[in-house]
Amino acid sequence: MINLAGQRFGRVEVVRATAERKHTSVVWECVCACGRRCFVTGRNLTLGKTQSCGCLRNASNRERFL
Repeated sequence: MINLAGQRFGRVEVVRATAERKHTSVVWECVCACGRRCFVTGRNLTLGKTQSCGCLRNASNRERFL
């Protein structure tokens, strides 16, 4: 397992590994720049699939309807 603690992926900063596994991938506890806590697999972090807790997607949806 590669230690991702302290690394930043987009707006998400990795805090620590959890005991949880999803499809053999470690689930990491993270904190988004907006302040929300989220849990993300290491695979999604390293592949760039997760960039925020969802706040980026929510913000872009709000802008679309303004």
